[in-house]
Amino acid sequence: MVGSGCVVDGASLDHAMLRRSVVVERDAQLEHCIVMERSRIGQGARIRRAIIDQDNEIPPNEEIVIHPEADRQRFAVTDSGIVVVPRMFFPARAQRPALSISPAAGAQVRPSDRVLTDSVFRVAA
Repeated sequence: MVGSGCVVDGASLDHAMLRRSVVVERDAQLEHCIVMERSRIGQGARIRRAIIDQDNEIPPNEEIVIHPEADRQRFAVTDSGIVVVPRMFFPARAQRPALSISPAAGAQVRPSDRVLTDSVFRVAA
């Protein structure tokens, strides 16, 4: 199940639930996970049997529930082995530059024209 505003870019999802505005970057793997609002799963991250609370930015290549003893030292783990990553455990990375979209040369923009936000644009090089 994938909520509104989510972006999944070449990642693998197996029994994963993504709430609103979650980004899962390329080559990330989520198995039996719940990811709450406004979280980002970094490129190549591997996460199994976990609940990721909101506002987390899981770093690239992070592994959760791959090494259970290491996970118990960092996170709460239920008796059944589900890892719970608390809100903002992984703080936001450095601010990403905003994408700037300009009208084509010679185009006229009227005050009545609207700019859509919360949209995903994939720009091909």
